[in-house]
Amino acid sequence: MKRPRRIISWNARVGRRPALVVLALWAWVRLRRPDVIVLLESTRYVHDIREAFHKDWRTYRRGSDVVVMVRRDLPQPTVNELSHDTPWRGPHAGIAHRGRKWLQLDWPNFRLVAVHRVPGGPSGGIQTRGANRPAWEAEDFLLATAISTPSPVLIVGDQNAKVDEMRDFMARHGLRPITTGAKVDWAMRRKVRGSGKRLGRRGSDHPAVLYRLLP
Repeated sequence: MKRPRRIISWNARVGRRPALVVLALWAWVRLRRPDVIVLLESTRYVHDIREAFHKDWRTYRRGSDVVVMVRRDLPQPTVNELSHDTPWRGPHAGIAHRGRKWLQLDWPNFRLVAVHRVPGGPSGGIQTRGANRPAWEAEDFLLATAISTPSPVLIVGDQNAKVDEMRDFMARHGLRPITTGAKVDWAMRRKVRGSGKRLGRRGSDHPAVLYRLLP
């Protein structure tokens, strides 16, 4: 059974002209030929993405805070939403939010978890005076549940923490990092091998990253 081998993850940034986001995605598709694209801060662009890519890509949201594009020549995955409703605050203006929603995609021999974690890392955030720690712990529980499968697992997206801040969590759950050269855009893996590479920003404040998985 064919599974994804080339996965791009990109925080496209809110408040942009949708046409510019679509143009950037066309460039990634043409230059890097990914099987899957995980998009953060992109829910407002879903309509435009579907219009532009519907012929060759399935685009999943399911009400989540992340969007995942899967090539149509790949077997169709089972898609589920992972969510929590613990309040958290943004890192700048301190705007209050409630919960996060992620996507979990399952193929017969592979699970992909697409995440956008709350800001602050395990400490809950210096700028928010630790206010996000309960939400972070709720997300740790979500991830622990998501990896309770015999299948190989890859967790990608905006981790909102550095690798060193997550080493205790990874050690407890048998995960290893895939670093990309980006600050918070990296992956965690179990029973899968691969490498990560930072790409360009194309108008975002985050670089896109490419993961290459080995058979």
